Amino acid sequence: MSPNDLPEIMADRPLRFGKRSVTGCDYFDYNSDQPNLFMMMKFKHLLVQEHGLEEGFGLYRQTIVRQQDAALERRTFESHYSYSVAHSMEFHEVFPAGEPITITPPKVIGKGNHRPLNGTTRSFYVTCLEDARVRGRSAVTEVSELALADFQGQELARIDDDVEFDSGVFHRDGDKLWLIADARPALKLDQAFSLLGARTDFFGDWLSDYIVRYVAATMSGHVPRVPVLIDMSMPPTHRQALEVMHIPGMEIIEVPAFRGVEVKRLWQAPSMCYMPFHQELNEKFKWDYIADSPERGLLVEDEMVRRVNLVLGPGCGPSRVFLARKAFRHRKMTNHREIEAIAAAYGFVISYPEDLDFVSQAKLLRDARFVLGPEGSALFLCCFVGRGAKICILNHQETEGLVLYNGTFDLKEIHLTVITGPDTGDHHRRQQDKNYMIDAEAFRRFLDEWCGPPV
Repeated sequence: MSPNDLPEIMADRPLRFGKRSVTGCDYFDYNSDQPNLFMMMKFKHLLVQEHGLEEGFGLYRQTIVRQQDAALERRTFESHYSYSVAHSMEFHEVFPAGEPITITPPKVIGKGNHRPLNGTTRSFYVTCLEDARVRGRSAVTEVSELALADFQGQELARIDDDVEFDSGVFHRDGDKLWLIADARPALKLDQAFSLLGARTDFFGDWLSDYIVRYVAATMSGHVPRVPVLIDMSMPPTHRQALEVMHIPGMEIIEVPAFRGVEVKRLWQAPSMCYMPFHQELNEKFKWDYIADSPERGLLVEDEMVRRVNLVLGPGCGPSRVFLARKAFRHRKMTNHREIEAIAAAYGFVISYPEDLDFVSQAKLLRDARFVLGPEGSALFLCCFVGRGAKICILNHQETEGLVLYNGTFDLKEIHLTVITGPDTGDHHRRQQDKNYMIDAEAFRRFLDEWCGPPV
């Protein structure tokens, strides 16, 4: 099998090998600087399934030519939390594990499968590991002969998780990982705080996970002023968000995809809630597993608002905002033009947040009293919406996961409504990403009652 003989599922367009490609094969690029980790994960799965570990890795190196000199290294897979408790240079627990979590569903208009979510908190801590190695676009930390990941107790074992989504993982078999050891010399640092990860290019993950853990860690007072490691070639708004939230004196260092970083004293903090690598949404998965404590979330959210207000200063944004979602994205509202036109008639500012810088995004939401839009990453900006506002999410009829939004909203007395519509038969890889439509007349009747007549 040559690089051009990919299995049929991968061969919907010809392969091109270029010097500007981050992987060396543009089939596996989002753009010239950003690898498509989902496509690479599928490729790894197929290679191991059809050719075994050693031969499959050889074919991987022929195709992902930026890693043609990489080696395959076996490591024992272990919990970052368990290792940190036993072996870290410093360990500071900020919030304990084991506290019960209950999140009640919002009001839903239309069909849905929503229900109360029940979970337990995980430990949130700040730790410093000695002589550790991390790499660009990877959530795995290497110490000695171990590969550490952010799971606690049975979190990883109770679901099916595609760990190969991580840029540094070629294959997982139980508690064994085969890592892709990049041949390039590693960047060497005395100290650093790591925000590197496999999901940092997704705005929702960046704002609700990575930024949240950074703010929570720096709030604790246990993180010294050391460089912060972030992934290179994320969308500009991601770095802008960190620059708004970051502590003066903490230099930001961008790390290229796959590049190793060896740190003598590596500072880290886990996600506030469990965040899988790439969970399979099958019968084993429950949305309860990734529920976060609303009380903890609100503490961090209030600090995020405080920090962003230092930059925004005075001035008012719009009171009615429609967070639009571009038509080329998955989970598409197929009659979005009609729905947006109706919202505009009721005085809503139709905005595509991805076209704005981060400060403008925050300013767009800060003074809003009515916010609506299709479900998507932009809704995580609602952490900047003030208490007592009203938010409406438009979505298909898979509503169980939307209950997660209602945690901090309830505490802030934000009234959340979900309007659902039937799916149109198309979906993007996963059931939660199916396309749908919203009944226009029902939407008008809702707006009449929700925010008053057209303006």
